[in-house]
Amino acid sequence: MSLTIRTRGKGTMKPRILLLTILTTVAALLASGCGAAAGTPTAKPSGAAPTPTPSGMTAEGRLEPVRYVSLSPAANGSITNLLAAEGDEVQAGQVILQLQSPIAPKAPPPTCTRIPIMRHRLWNYRRPPFLTYVQQCVPVEAPGGQPQTAQTLEAAQAEAAVRLANAHQAVHDAQDQLDGFDIPAKFSSMPAADAAHLALSDLQTAIAEFEPYKGDSVQGLRTNHNYSWLPNHPYVDTGYYKPGDLAKEYKKKVDSAWVDYRRVVTWLGMESALESAQADVAQAQKDVDALQDSSMTESTAGARAALASAELRAPFAGTITNLDLKVGDSVATGKPLATLADYSSWVVKTTDLTENDVVNIQEGEPVSVTFDAIPGQTLDGTVESVAQNYAQKQGDIVYEVTIRLADKLPEMRWGMTAKLHFPE
Repeated sequence: MSLTIRTRGKGTMKPRILLLTILTTVAALLASGCGAAAGTPTAKPSGAAPTPTPSGMTAEGRLEPVRYVSLSPAANGSITNLLAAEGDEVQAGQVILQLQSPIAPKAPPPTCTRIPIMRHRLWNYRRPPFLTYVQQCVPVEAPGGQPQTAQTLEAAQAEAAVRLANAHQAVHDAQDQLDGFDIPAKFSSMPAADAAHLALSDLQTAIAEFEPYKGDSVQGLRTNHNYSWLPNHPYVDTGYYKPGDLAKEYKKKVDSAWVDYRRVVTWLGMESALESAQADVAQAQKDVDALQDSSMTESTAGARAALASAELRAPFAGTITNLDLKVGDSVATGKPLATLADYSSWVVKTTDLTENDVVNIQEGEPVSVTFDAIPGQTLDGTVESVAQNYAQKQGDIVYEVTIRLADKLPEMRWGMTAKLHFPE
């Protein structure tokens, strides 16, 4: 059966030509529909702001107070008075606790031993010596050593004043002794140290010159009346040199060089004693000034802690943390008892920055800081320091970077996690 289609005024069209025409039309319609669908933009949700792409470096750090210190006593003892509690704000020099030194343990009796020695009879040296014993005793230190006695500030001030007076007296005595010393004329124009070197050189030269003539002394027999185990007439070196011999002249030079050397060494010792006494005066004066510092500045806090060891004082104004003590507790020298933190300002420290990062960071550079625990708050900061030393972290070389915050929030707590953003 054949299919024919007639058109007005035209002839018949073959079926395969018609099918080709239909397929071409359908393909054109499909292509037009796909193009329109691909070109239609999708609508964004209303009110959504575009998320900015962060630029620069980011890191994570920990929040810390601008400064803090562990407080420990300078002497052993037991707490007699606790004048602050954890969370209290204290001023510089304020007493936190007082302690009393333990009673010194009684020292055991000394250890004594009998030492045999040979002695001669004073009334008859011709008789042989006899054996006798001498008792020698060595004191034994108390168990644990001698404990340091803790002092209050007032007692330390009085003791420091006494030490200062004694030091001034020692300087006066050393200066008087040095002024009255007769310095050899050949060394009077030079310092004592230079004179000691020159005197030693002269002595060594004189000894070297005398060495070839050392055995030219008069040898002779000396009568023995005291020691029965020696011959009656032993042959000994008298140490005497004949007048006019060259050996005697060199021996005189050696004796003179020894005299000069000993005097110069004595002179050097006097000058050293004077310098040591002057140093004691300087240290004693420094201790007195530190103990009498009414403003309780931080620069003198160390001296107060060491000298007034019966009191634990705050070296600077801050807040007491980690204080878990009670009256009667025993404390040991150097053992931390509390932490004092200065919350007046905060810093963030990070060790997330590698060697490739820190080369692009400069001190004073601005930084934006956010906190996981305080959402919606951004603080400004500046790079305060980049550590000179490195550390290894998960195979990378990292450097600690400290960020000083310009502001603070009441919600901030020590140890909070902070996110740092360094702009390009």
